[in-house]
Amino acid sequence: MSLNKYLALLCVLLFSFTMKGYGQSNDDATVKPDTTVSKQKKKVKNPQNVAASKAARMSAIVPGLGQIHNKKYWKLPIIYGGGAILTYFAVTNNQDYWSYKSAYDTRAAGGVDEYSNVYTTSQLQSLENDARRYRDMSILFGLGLYALNILDAYVDRHLMEFDVNDDLSLRVSPFLYTANNRQFAPGLTLNFALKK
Repeated sequence: MSLNKYLALLCVLLFSFTMKGYGQSNDDATVKPDTTVSKQKKKVKNPQNVAASKAARMSAIVPGLGQIHNKKYWKLPIIYGGGAILTYFAVTNNQDYWSYKSAYDTRAAGGVDEYSNVYTTSQLQSLENDARRYRDMSILFGLGLYALNILDAYVDRHLMEFDVNDDLSLRVSPFLYTANNRQFAPGLTLNFALKK
């Protein structure tokens, strides 16, 4: 059989499986509504998740806005300081890249460039590659800082309602374990209790 025949057979089989259950039986003249299907319950949204999602959206629109919403003002200098430093390095390395690239292209065409007495051609190409790599790394770190800003706002808001009081206790005590052949083996038990 050729490939077209296989594809046609496959399409017929898939069509017949999808059409199963859509036909109407002859002994049922009237269509009755299906009462066995229960109404789908509305999803109740957790207010904690809604607030955390709002903080994440705010930080996605304006970096640091979610931290302001969470009243974590001390994180703003970290976000904007890191963003400013990474922007500075991205712009500086981009300028260096284009400067080295134009000088390398001029030198490859046989002209004289601004670095002709300073760098050899191989050094100039190496500097161009390094500047491009540092520029790209600065951009990637900037995107990482942006994503971390959103994640921090979400997690911080989500954990604001988390209970961290001293009503938890853990007690460790020795224990003798009895095996099937009535031999004793030492062990430890960990009892976790919630105080009221």
